[in-house]
Amino acid sequence: MGVYKSSQAQRTLRALQQGDKTNFELAQIALKYTSIISDLRKAGYNIVGKRKFVAGKATGTWIYHLMNNQIVQPKPKVVEEEPPQLFYEETPRSITKWWN
Repeated sequence: MGVYKSSQAQRTLRALQQGDKTNFELAQIALKYTSIISDLRKAGYNIVGKRKFVAGKATGTWIYHLMNNQIVQPKPKVVEEEPPQLFYEETPRSITKWWN
């Protein structure tokens, strides 16, 4: 699971391996850090995000934690089959001119 799209993903992973990081810290590495975290999760890294609360009120700060540096098995992609065709297509009819 060592192939990543960018060096930003590698730096994000290294930062999380060193300890918890806030969304502000991750944004300094990559502005689209949420996309990178999503990619890392798809690659099998168990990353948890928790919102910070102060006096019972939610703040704009999220804290991200890499769980035990463990790699979990990625979820298999669900391949949806085409639903059965309920109506059969008829052969095209010739168009008749009904106006002058």
